[in-house]
Amino acid sequence: MMVAIDKHGKRYLATTCTKRQSLFCPACKKPVILKTGQQKTAHFAHKNLQDCFGFSEKETTEHLQLKKYFFEWCRQFVTHPLVLEAYLPALRQRPDILCGDLAIEIQCSVLAYERMKERTKGYLSKNYRVWWILGSAFFKNDRLKTREKYFCMYNDTMGTHLWKIDWLEKRLYLFYHLAELFSGTVTYETISWPFFSKSPVSLLEKQMENQNRQKVLTNVGCQKWLQKKLYYRQSKYVHLQKQFYLRKKHLLYLSPWMYAESRFFFIFKKKSSFIVFYLKKSSVNKQAETNNGSISIGSKKLNQIKQLGFIQWLIRKRFSDYFTRSVRRYS
Repeated sequence: MMVAIDKHGKRYLATTCTKRQSLFCPACKKPVILKTGQQKTAHFAHKNLQDCFGFSEKETTEHLQLKKYFFEWCRQFVTHPLVLEAYLPALRQRPDILCGDLAIEIQCSVLAYERMKERTKGYLSKNYRVWWILGSAFFKNDRLKTREKYFCMYNDTMGTHLWKIDWLEKRLYLFYHLAELFSGTVTYETISWPFFSKSPVSLLEKQMENQNRQKVLTNVGCQKWLQKKLYYRQSKYVHLQKQFYLRKKHLLYLSPWMYAESRFFFIFKKKSSFIVFYLKKSSVNKQAETNNGSISIGSKKLNQIKQLGFIQWLIRKRFSDYFTRSVRRYS
């Protein structure tokens, strides 16, 4: 933690205080000690390691430095009340920086989806906006892993986008118009700003000008990519082709929309899941004809479908297992 309090509640920054002062954790009110050194940014830690619902003891040097830099950067430009590590008792949460009603979270380590969702919903429930900014461990080699997809945001101007910060280069990056193609290739536009160049909050709030994004992979390109997978006998796609063959279809000659690029394609956890959906849909239609239009679905699944919608329900399922069950039932 970068901030501690005295017995009167006065706040002290680790970078400006001395070890002689008796200070406490703002969340649990237990004693803390000041740690300084050449290898790591000055920070506070609990005297006795214990569970503290407001702070973590395992902050990296990157996270400590970024909080310091970003706070100083905001302080040069913003006129809103600005607080470093502002503890919010009603939520039992502590954003890295609180700028008016904007909670800024700099995420340098992997965070479980449920925890990220819980924190975000907490801020929104108290009318705070939240700005997630990812550290150097994320979005490497132009590949969107599940852990990055959690933090993607969307608006009509920037499309699907995420923010990233580099503490070594001292730059803030915006990746926008993100799209994951059928091949797994990620296309995007990017823009970056050096630290202290412009108000970071204004960068978030500024409406980006519409920019046309070129198509990288056409429908024909998708089919060629699938053809290559079949040529090299990759088991997943060979198995899919067998299922299409049983239905008198071919993986390379489906309806054109099956191969179309989509900026939302990355929400699917597996590249072939939309084909699985196609097979499932075909199987359900076939079964419906056999049963004179009567389709039997378990009551638990039916309730899930009603609550989530059919597409979201399919996305939530583990597609490989679901596909196996579908094949056994309808083949």
